[in-house]
Amino acid sequence: MLLNFYFFVSVMSVSVSLPTVTVQYVIFLVIDAFRLLILAQLTGLARVKTKEFHAPEDARGKDYTPVGQDTSSMSLAARAMRAHYNAIENDLVWLFATTALMYSQANVNAIIAFNTFYQFFRICHAIFYMLGKQPFRALSFLGGAICCIIMLCYAFVQVIINS
Repeated sequence: MLLNFYFFVSVMSVSVSLPTVTVQYVIFLVIDAFRLLILAQLTGLARVKTKEFHAPEDARGKDYTPVGQDTSSMSLAARAMRAHYNAIENDLVWLFATTALMYSQANVNAIIAFNTFYQFFRICHAIFYMLGKQPFRALSFLGGAICCIIMLCYAFVQVIINS
């Protein structure tokens, strides 16, 4: 068992000393990406508390105030726009996480795997947003967010190991 753990750690890490500037850059990327993730969660909590939602399926059949529209249903164009904005916001966190992984000299196979899962979840999120399907939209969003959190934690650990 201990041998398996040692093999896993040795495969997942690269024993190279990183320059101080790279270490600081990765740490700042991780901090900034977590800031964006926390702000997104706070926005969601505020919307639940104030009952203000962009999409009618988010209200779960309860009385709510539509944000930025006059009706309780969204057109396909409005859904496409909201899905696009959501993708831009979340892909910024993904960009930070991927950059942090690359600068931390993480295992290339791990980077490819994380990015593949992230892209799968984000494509599913866009599809479910366009179709207005909850809870699948929320689950795919959560899958992408968890991928980013794992990527950021992995980059942070790699910086600690490699510095």
